[in-house]
Amino acid sequence: MHIFLMFFLPFPRHCIYQVTYLIIIIIGHYILIMDVITVLYRYSWLENNLLLGAGCLFFNGLLYLLLCFSNPGFITSRNKSVYAHIYEYDHFIYSPKPCTICCHIIPARAKHCSRCDNCIFRFDHHCVWINSCIGGQNHGLFITFLFSLFVMITNALWLNCRMLYLFSVHENLWQAHYLDEYNQMHPMDWLTLSQCTYRFL
Repeated sequence: MHIFLMFFLPFPRHCIYQVTYLIIIIIGHYILIMDVITVLYRYSWLENNLLLGAGCLFFNGLLYLLLCFSNPGFITSRNKSVYAHIYEYDHFIYSPKPCTICCHIIPARAKHCSRCDNCIFRFDHHCVWINSCIGGQNHGLFITFLFSLFVMITNALWLNCRMLYLFSVHENLWQAHYLDEYNQMHPMDWLTLSQCTYRFL
């Protein structure tokens, strides 16, 4: 895997992770619509199972787009004096040190990112998934994006669990029996049901 990434990442910054994220989201929602929501409407057609999922997808995509093009707090020659007075040096963790690349004194709580090739105000980390840094100017947007991602995944998990429940109830799977490797009959249990449910769909 490391060799693969080194081959496709000849530069410090690359959009391969952004493309990967979009592919994961598209495939995940394709499976959700084709294999989960269609079964839900088969047994519970009066419920709206698309509205929340579509809303989560829209807001997550919007936040991701805004985050990818956001300014994390790039320190330039024009704004370095502004960032220099926001936090004071504690001379323990943060001390006045020159940045040999940007040719200025690094403000307190700032750090030079080698991938972005710029000093970042209140630097948190470089996120490969947005191909940029997380800093003081986009940290709140990043947390909001993570929350939207959590809500989207939680909703998909809930729909999946509800689909499995409705399918097992309407198909009377709990009244079914199965044969083990010794041809012995056993009543249905959670483990066997979870292994076999998707085969019945």
